[in-house]
Amino acid sequence: MLAALDENEEVVDGGKKGAIDDLQQSELEAFIQNLSLAKYAKAFLIEEDQPAKKEESSKKEARVSKVDSKKQKTAESESKVKNKKRPEQHSDENNSAITKTKKDKQQDIFEFFERQTLLLKSGGKWYDLEYSDEYCLEPQPRDVVSKCKALAQKLYEHEINLFKNKMNNQKGASSTWMKVTVSSGTLGDRMAAMILLIQDDAIHTLQFVETLVNLVKKKGSKQQCLMALDTFKELLITDLLPDNRKLRVFSQHPFDKLEQLSSGNRDSRDRRLIVWYFEHQLKHLVAEFVQVLETLSHDSLVTTKTRALMVAHELLCNKPEEEKAFLVQVVNKLGDPQNRIATKASHLLETLLCKHPNMKGAVCGEVERLLFRSNISAKAQYYAICFLNQMVLSHEESELANKLITLYFCFFQTCIKKKDIESKMLSALLTGVNRAYPYAQTGDDKRNEDEESIEDVDDEEFEKMIDTFEDDNCFTSGTDDLDFTSNMKKKAKGAKDDSEDEDSEDDDLDNLDDDEVSLGSMNEEFAEIEEDGGTFMDVLDDENEGIPELDDEDEDGKGLSDEDIRAEADTFMFEGHDTTASGLSWVLYNLAKHPEYQERCRQEVDDLAQLPFLTMCIKDSLRLHPPVTVISRCCTQDIMLPHSRVIPKGVICLISIFGTHHNPSVWPDPEVYDPFRFEPENIKGRSPLAFIPFSAGPRNCIGQTFAMTEMNVVLALTLLRFRVLPDEEEPRRKPELILRAEGGLWLRVEQLSAEHQ
Repeated sequence: MLAALDENEEVVDGGKKGAIDDLQQSELEAFIQNLSLAKYAKAFLIEEDQPAKKEESSKKEARVSKVDSKKQKTAESESKVKNKKRPEQHSDENNSAITKTKKDKQQDIFEFFERQTLLLKSGGKWYDLEYSDEYCLEPQPRDVVSKCKALAQKLYEHEINLFKNKMNNQKGASSTWMKVTVSSGTLGDRMAAMILLIQDDAIHTLQFVETLVNLVKKKGSKQQCLMALDTFKELLITDLLPDNRKLRVFSQHPFDKLEQLSSGNRDSRDRRLIVWYFEHQLKHLVAEFVQVLETLSHDSLVTTKTRALMVAHELLCNKPEEEKAFLVQVVNKLGDPQNRIATKASHLLETLLCKHPNMKGAVCGEVERLLFRSNISAKAQYYAICFLNQMVLSHEESELANKLITLYFCFFQTCIKKKDIESKMLSALLTGVNRAYPYAQTGDDKRNEDEESIEDVDDEEFEKMIDTFEDDNCFTSGTDDLDFTSNMKKKAKGAKDDSEDEDSEDDDLDNLDDDEVSLGSMNEEFAEIEEDGGTFMDVLDDENEGIPELDDEDEDGKGLSDEDIRAEADTFMFEGHDTTASGLSWVLYNLAKHPEYQERCRQEVDDLAQLPFLTMCIKDSLRLHPPVTVISRCCTQDIMLPHSRVIPKGVICLISIFGTHHNPSVWPDPEVYDPFRFEPENIKGRSPLAFIPFSAGPRNCIGQTFAMTEMNVVLALTLLRFRVLPDEEEPRRKPELILRAEGGLWLRVEQLSAEHQ
């Protein structure tokens, strides 16, 4: 750009004067500024200064190094002299240096490093991870376990924070709905959202598991508590608890082989620590839930206690975690003051043994501990003995049979000391011995000891005891179960061959609630009538003393015409048939819907000649589904009502039996099937007109006693041979002249094995 310059020529602004490329004044300065050469010049000057400084510093270092080398040579010569004098001191210093190096490395192992990404991915069950099955039965060093636990806690908390940040940064309709629902949704929506989150990733959502446990134990709405209880139970069964093992605490893992298992990979090691720490925390939450469930099992509401009992049973049947605690809770309910809870517990224990037969020994041991508690009631002991004597044994379980017989004889001696010869407990004990005897393998010493306890009983009392036992087991089918009974009979001195027949007591509507039907006396009565050539009418005559005979006359001297007699016969044969058939159908339906009541009726039929509980079941079914829903009556006089209202004489009134039986002011929870409404202590103070399935007054049902007896017989024999199960479709009531079900009342029936009959 610039021409060559001649020193003799005049230069103006860096250019030759008069040349073509000559720049005007200040043009070159502006040109250089536009090229930003000033900045380049400054940088160039700095870079050129740096080598100079480096040269100076290197010279100084060389001088220092020469001095240091001289000093080092001097020090080495001195150290050689000292080492020659003190070799042992030198080796100690080396050992201490090695130990210090090892400690530094160990500190590095437990050092926490933050990561920017998640170590564990979402999806799948947490117990399917390969790290979850690594455990160690040998005790681990406490200091190592504590350090690993502290590191695992930091890693887990950091992992949770990363997961929360990831969830907060996610965009989309589903993630937005999930965030809003979990924080401020309704109770049902919140639980649904928490279920989805826990099922997708349990390790990163442990906080929601803790939230559910807090909802279960929160005092307030029972509906909220029961909803959270069912939700948490389903999560434990489906997603949180392993199928074939219990949860492990943090110290039960192989920390001595941690580095070897992870192959020196820090990420692999940290993943293991996070999974193990999560399992440790989950185990503590499950233990807390067990305590909450124990509290709920003692709640004042029957619904809450029943739900807690069923949750404990389901977890006991499906998962091994906390099985000891759940078994204790279910067995303890055999002693519940409310009969329906105790019956439910007995049925659930039988269901447990059907699903897990190998648990018979553990269940029997826990029931035995319940029986020998100091504060146990006689009713609870009776329920426990009834459960034990219903247990199905085999010849491979001789040890269990021996244990049961020993237990029965222990209580047998207690009953003898109390002079309680004709009690239900004694009958239940002898039933248990009778059933366990064929499977036991006792030695001669033990057999003689048991026989001596029987010989101590007075002859007359022993005869009563045997008669009571035979009466209570009149339905026992299976001849090989009678070995023990026959052996006991040989020891009775002067036992009578035939027992006295007892006539059934008169029954009417007023004492219907206190009536108990004796199948033994009923069968004998029918046998006598048949031998004498009697008929169905003779039965009615015997059962209804005081009712006018067919040839009796009224006050005006008029008797029954042939047409009147025919009408009465039609009433007996047809109306009694339809109403009884309807009543039996609805009783079987209610027992199918409540298997615990069905099982207790079956036990009662098998054990007792009297059938109080079966009668209670029939009565509440007649209350809930009365065969005749409406009756009509003509007023024979004016009837005064409250508020000065009058029903005039001659008016025909319709009386709703169905409405009376479903009146909530008389019957709490009228739509609930509860046979215990008719317990003797519950019917005290109740109006006799509150329960009128056979009508009331002088025109009540003439065949009510026969109908109750007939239903007891049919139901007893049916339950001894079959198990009744509900159909998938719920029936709808169809009130006609007789209460029926639309399309028929369908039930499923399973035949019982010979061992259950």
